[in-house]
Amino acid sequence: RIRDAFEELVRRFSRSKLVVSYRSTGIPSIEELVEILAGYKSEVTEMHRKKHNYVLSKSDNHEVLIVGA
Repeated sequence: RIRDAFEELVRRFSRSKLVVSYRSTGIPSIEELVEILAGYKSEVTEMHRKKHNYVLSKSDNHEVLIVGA
């Protein structure tokens, strides 16, 4: 269901440039999110990856910026 929600969000704003800040261990995965964006945007780029510690997570995480234009 979460993938469907992301798909709906991207579809809803498909006429805009989209910039998504996302956790590397999030659900759906970065790869799935890029795939969803690529269904609506001609260019999808992972712009930046920075190590980030989340309060409620003990795993190794990165904050990732993904741009769809």
